[in-house]
Amino acid sequence: MANFKNTQTIQPTVISLFSGCGGIDLGFKRQGLSIVWAIDNDLDCVETYKKNIDNHIINRSICDVHSREIPDADIIVGGFPCQGFSVANKFRSKDDARNELYHEMLRVIQDKKPKWFMAENVKGILSLDDGLVFQKILEELQEIGYYVTYELVNMADHGVPQIRKRVIILGTRNDLPIEARVKHPLPDYSEKDKNIKKWVTINSALEKLEKLKPTTNLVGSQYKVSYRNYTGHRQTNGDKPCPTIIARGNGKGGVCAIPHPNGIRRLNVRESAFIQTFPSDFEFTGSITSMYRQIGNAVPVLYAEKIAQEFIEANDRLKTFIEKQDKETKKINVVSLFSGAGGMDLGFKKAGFDIVWAIDNFEDAVQTYRKNIGNHIINSNIEDYNLNEIPDCDVIIGGFPCQGFSIANMKRSIDDDRNILYEYLVKVIQIKKPKIFIAENVKGILSLDKGKVFKKILEDFNKCGYKCKYAILNAAGYGVPQTRERVIILGQREDITIEIEFPPQPSDFKSHISVGQALSNFPDPDKKHNLKNHVYSKFKLKFNGYISNRHINPDLPCPTITARGDHKGGAMVMHHPSNKRRLTCREMAYLQGFPIDFEFIGSMTSVYRQIANALPCPVAEAVASSVYKALTNNCLNC
Repeated sequence: MANFKNTQTIQPTVISLFSGCGGIDLGFKRQGLSIVWAIDNDLDCVETYKKNIDNHIINRSICDVHSREIPDADIIVGGFPCQGFSVANKFRSKDDARNELYHEMLRVIQDKKPKWFMAENVKGILSLDDGLVFQKILEELQEIGYYVTYELVNMADHGVPQIRKRVIILGTRNDLPIEARVKHPLPDYSEKDKNIKKWVTINSALEKLEKLKPTTNLVGSQYKVSYRNYTGHRQTNGDKPCPTIIARGNGKGGVCAIPHPNGIRRLNVRESAFIQTFPSDFEFTGSITSMYRQIGNAVPVLYAEKIAQEFIEANDRLKTFIEKQDKETKKINVVSLFSGAGGMDLGFKKAGFDIVWAIDNFEDAVQTYRKNIGNHIINSNIEDYNLNEIPDCDVIIGGFPCQGFSIANMKRSIDDDRNILYEYLVKVIQIKKPKIFIAENVKGILSLDKGKVFKKILEDFNKCGYKCKYAILNAAGYGVPQTRERVIILGQREDITIEIEFPPQPSDFKSHISVGQALSNFPDPDKKHNLKNHVYSKFKLKFNGYISNRHINPDLPCPTITARGDHKGGAMVMHHPSNKRRLTCREMAYLQGFPIDFEFIGSMTSVYRQIANALPCPVAEAVASSVYKALTNNCLNC
């Protein structure tokens, strides 16, 4: 049976492509979903979005954004540009360049592999090239590993005061259980069905808007009202839902907006937005033509809320399935020593392991761990703890203190008191007899006393009954924008005969993520922002070639992250790639592979130290995944 534990999140996260002014995103946000990233190439749309929703949207073309720059998420949504498909476009063609933009959405879905996706487009997509274009779209979505369904939805059937027919495509990743497949919402309004509510008319919607007394966007098109049998020129019947809201410029500064049911003028911007179920205080920015276009291209907010609820219910069904599976599946338990803020633990947790117990003597790090990972961590010196009280486990992990081994420590010595703490890792392994242990340390451990110290450490592990091998892993090879080399020791109990390999890493340096690319979208820490821990040391910049005082090349991965206190309340940390200030705590954490919402506790110097002492989460996850695969495939009952 497949394991889905590492796919589950408490609150589903969302990536939004072709976001426009945010109709989908606002509906999702209203239902409690977390939009973590959005993009649109229309500046007016982006400004409207930021004014009403949040600042997580960027103003770029998706064609220019590498998938590595996009955060992971549970759901990807997008109404890829529809103008080339629309029957309102007299010149529509399968060769319209805009039609190919759905391939950008396909590319992001394939690369990010969300649990679910939603794509929206006009009805005309179904008939383009006798339906062959749409059939090809469905086939390509299925080929990248998704169960795909679609419906032609009339928004009036979902409480929107508008006859607006749109194709809604929903996808569920094939490795998820059937129970987790996202469903299309059922209609709860109808023109004729007496068992459900009647369609909402445009008159009733406009009457409701008038009572709300809106104060913004009360401007409208002066384009002459003339009735012809063309889109935007048909008479509006106030006792029915509004015709499809569109917006086409007339080339003379006017807009062919829908005629008002009074027949005297066209719907103004606020009225058009309300018909699209935007709140009456949602404020649009830009010219009148731009505002109409933003509204006309949006998904009605009310329908977006209903789709969001379907994703929430799919997530709840997945959670129930996982809980049931956990009861039926033997868990692989992990004990973590010298846990720090939890970089290694987070990686193992993401790979599917169950961290049952952890310990660290740094109180701030323990508080950080509890806030982000779990309350199973003890704040104590390992020397003071009764090792027999540590719970049984399958795996023990630990990055035993490295300061005494590090080449960054100019006073390093074999007699450094911190170097003997590895002996407590040995003692715990000897007492608990796990199947596997993973130990991590700095590269400098290999050269201390000409290699004699490391040889002694391996011998001590061998005496406990473990076969050991080690590798030097460079974090840059695992998607971390940092050339951080660490020694990983993998110990396997002698009676465990499975083969566990270190995860491969590419040797092509060009494939690595640069520090400039990684930090390109971070807000200026000296301006208003909503990021946690986005503060930085004012320690004077130096360029003397020493660690933390080097010029940073933005086109390469960052050198090894370090943090040493300056004994005056500051911290001497790596330069920002602009080389005009030092990295913020949040930027440093990102370069260590911590999630953007991972919040650190303590002073700025303390947070820097917690981050710098961690094993990058993606490296830990890569190692953990190799171990997890070997154990689950061969050794659950050994």
